[in-house]
Amino acid sequence: MCDSSRRTPTAVERFQAWICRSLNPLNNVQADFIYFTKRYFVADSTSPTVAILMCTYNGARYIERQMESFYQQSYDNWELWISDDGSTDDTLDLIQSFRNRGKPIEILRGPRSGFSQNFLTILRNMRVTTDYFAWSDQDDIWFPDKLERAVAIMKPYGTVNPVLYSARTELIDSNGNHVGFSAAFHKTPGFANALCQNIGGGNTMVFNRAARNVLREGWVPKVKYHDWWAYILLSGIGGAIIHDPTPVLQYRQHGGNQIGENRSIAAKFSRLATIFNGEYHKWNFGNVEALAQRRHLLSPENRQIFDSFALALRETSGLKKFKLICRSKIYRQSRFDDWVFRFAALCHRYP
Repeated sequence: MCDSSRRTPTAVERFQAWICRSLNPLNNVQADFIYFTKRYFVADSTSPTVAILMCTYNGARYIERQMESFYQQSYDNWELWISDDGSTDDTLDLIQSFRNRGKPIEILRGPRSGFSQNFLTILRNMRVTTDYFAWSDQDDIWFPDKLERAVAIMKPYGTVNPVLYSARTELIDSNGNHVGFSAAFHKTPGFANALCQNIGGGNTMVFNRAARNVLREGWVPKVKYHDWWAYILLSGIGGAIIHDPTPVLQYRQHGGNQIGENRSIAAKFSRLATIFNGEYHKWNFGNVEALAQRRHLLSPENRQIFDSFALALRETSGLKKFKLICRSKIYRQSRFDDWVFRFAALCHRYP
C-alpha cells in the first residue's frame, strides 16, 4: 500500500511500510517494531483524529470503567460518539457526568434494530469526519496504548486504500478477574478466511476513512454481526487486514454481553454443536445473501471465491459440497477447525 501523505516518507517510515506489505500476518515482534519505531523514532507533525464509536444499551453497571479507560489513553487526539439504543437505566446520566472532562462527546439515538445495526449506523453517520474510527463496547477496559498502537501500526499503510485493524484481547470475568486471552491466529487473514470465520472482535477494530467509506457504500439492512461483516467486505474488496497479536483491551465475559469469547472447552463443544445443528449455516447464508447485493464491490479473484462458496452453500449433495469447499480455497485459522469445517460439509451440515 502506498502512503498518500504529501511529505516525503522517512527511511524508517519506508522500512515500516515494507514490513506492512511483506509480513502478514504480523507477529508480536513485527507489530511491536512498527509501534515502537513510530512512537520513539519518527517525528510526526500530524496527529490523526480518532472517533471512538461506542454503542450502548442499559450499560450502567460497567460503563464508567469503560469510559475512564478512554481518558487514560496515551493517544490524546480522539473524540467520543455514542449511539444509545434506548437505555432505561442510568447509562445516559453516567455518560453526561463525563462531559466536563475536556473531550467532545456526542450522544445519538440508535436505530433500535439490534447491536450490529447500531454499530453500522453510527459508522455511517456523516457528521463523524475523523481520520480513524474505533468501535467500542460499553463494558470493556481499554489498555492505555490501545489507540496509539493501532494508529502507529495502521499509518504506514497510507490513507488511500482501506485498512482494517483488529487485535487480541485479555479475557476477564464480570468482576474484572483475569480469565485468559483470546485465540492467537497464525494464518494470513483474507477473504477466503472471512467467509467462514471472523477473527477480529469489533471492540478491537479500528478503520481508516477509506475503509469507513467502503462500509458505508456496502451497507445492507440485515447483517447479524457487524464485525464479521466488516472483515468480509473489506477483505473482499482487497483492503489491508491487520490482526495484531498483542492484546489491547480487557474483554469482559458475562451473561449480559452480546458475543462472548469461545476459547473454553465447553464453548468449543458448543461451537461444534452450532455447526452440526445448522446454526452456522444460517449465519453463513445470511452473509452470502447480504454479500450477493454487494458482489460488484469484490475484486475479480474474490468474486470467484464468493461464487464457489455460495454454490457450496446451496448444494444439496454432501460430497459435492465438500468438493466445492476444497476448490474454493476457503479456510479456517486452525487445522482442527479446518477439518471439522470440511467434515461438516461432507455430512451436509455446514456451511
